[in-house]
Amino acid sequence: MNISNQVIEEDETKSLWRYIWKLRKTTAGGNDKIKCSLCGFSFNRSYNRVRAHLLKIKGEGVKI
Repeated sequence: MNISNQVIEEDETKSLWRYIWKLRKTTAGGNDKIKCSLCGFSFNRSYNRVRAHLLKIKGEGVKI
């Protein structure tokens, strides 16, 4: 992968974070608690879970 492809991929992944609100940071080193700005569903933060929730991908451990 060259640098130009890497920049494009980073920009694409960041686009999903604009639909998420950060509620609180966990103190024990776990994931942050986040909330979907579209439906109000709260869950623990990870990019895969955010992606699955917003794109309605089943089987990723988060409500679609």
